[in-house]
Amino acid sequence: PKQFKKGERVTTYFKLENKGNISARNVEVLLFINGKRKNKVEVTIPYGGFADIAIPWIAVKGKNELRLKAIEQ
Repeated sequence: PKQFKKGERVTTYFKLENKGNISARNVEVLLFINGKRKNKVEVTIPYGGFADIAIPWIAVKGKNELRLKAIEQ
């Protein structure tokens, strides 16, 4: 939705692909809502593969700007 209700439970789904030639281990995927970190997951993605990721979060009232960041540890 474009506008959220305060406290609305939301899950963001996406696919993260590893285009490299080695496995990406311990990749932290961080979810930011309106510039604040709200949740994170850790995944390992085999070379040439992908991970289907679902990250739950709680919305604030109105517009929520979502940003994702992936960091290999």
